[in-house]
Parts: sequence; structure tokens; C-alpha cells
Amino acid sequence: MSKQAETTRRCPVLVTTLMLAATALAGACSKATAPGNTEPAPGAEAPAAPGTEAPAAPAPGDTAGAAPGAAPGTTPGAALDVQGDDRYKLTKDGTQIALGVTPAQGQITFQLATAPSDPKCRLTLSGTAKEKGGDIETREDEQGEMIAVSEYRYESKDCGATISLELDTRATAWVSTYDCTLVPEACWLTDMGPLRK
Repeated sequence: MSKQAETTRRCPVLVTTLMLAATALAGACSKATAPGNTEPAPGAEAPAAPGTEAPAAPAPGDTAGAAPGAAPGTTPGAALDVQGDDRYKLTKDGTQIALGVTPAQGQITFQLATAPSDPKCRLTLSGTAKEKGGDIETREDEQGEMIAVSEYRYESKDCGATISLELDTRATAWVSTYDCTLVPEACWLTDMGPLRK
């Protein structure tokens, strides 16, 4: 009698269990690899239906809850992107404000962007503001010091803005908005500043 036959005769339960396990394993492997088979193997993750791929895992540094492809500044702590020779920023009461300014003779071109905690108050505004002229205006900094400024006014049918730039150094700026139908009146900026480079 051969050794295999002798083992089979002595331990029929063990041999039967091993044969059943091998058969089940072979069946699972063939199901997982058979062409056209859509049933996942036991323990395998089910494939997504066509057109319903699972979203990719967030990249390192992405903020949870941020909308995919969100504009800069819509996630807390993200820098707002504005263009200009001089760029100013301020974060106050949960609102980020960024201002980009390029001065010219008697006017400035500007870009203003805000990222408040309330999305309906988000504002993006750009255009050319003209120097007000007349008497020199002043604005107050954080220490209560009065700073001489040049004041520029922007007006359109959708929004008005006043931008004040420190007269000599242009190191600081202040911004206000008015008659601005782009956002609710409660969201208008009132002498926000000083914004700093």
C-alpha cells in the first residue's frame, strides 16, 4: 500500500477538510480571474461601476471639506491670489482680505478679494480707481497713529470702493466698499485696515 493511501485511510477527516479547502481556494481564484466575471472574490473590494469611480484620496496638505477645484482663498488659511505691483493682506474677525495695486499717474488698477467665514459675503472686485485729490486724508493704524493717505475711488453699476494707500511709503492700505449689490449690505467693508504688504 502506498504512503498516500495509508494516510488517507488513517486520517479521513483531515484529508477531506484539506481537499475541501483546496477546492474552495481554487474556485475563488478562478472567479477572481475569469474574463467577464463581475463578482468579486471573497475578501476583495468590489470594483466601482463604470462612471462611478470612487474619489481619489486627498493629497497631503489638502483641507478636509474643501470643494474640489475650489478657488484660492476658499479654504481656511489659504492665501488669496491677487495681482499688482504692491500686494496687501489682512485677516480680521475670520475674514481674509487681499488687495493688489498697480499705481499709475492719478489712478491705480486694483484687484480686491475677500474670503469671509460666510460664503455669501465672498467678494472679488477689480478695476481702475481714480485719485480723489483735494485735501490729504488720514487713516488710523492699530496703535491709534494717524497716517496720511492718498485716496482712490472706484465706481461701477455693481459696486463702489474706496482704497486708501499710505502717502509716502505705500506700506499700508485701507479699503471700503459701498453701494455693492454683489454681496449683502451686511458684508460691505468699512475702513478695513490697515492691510499690510
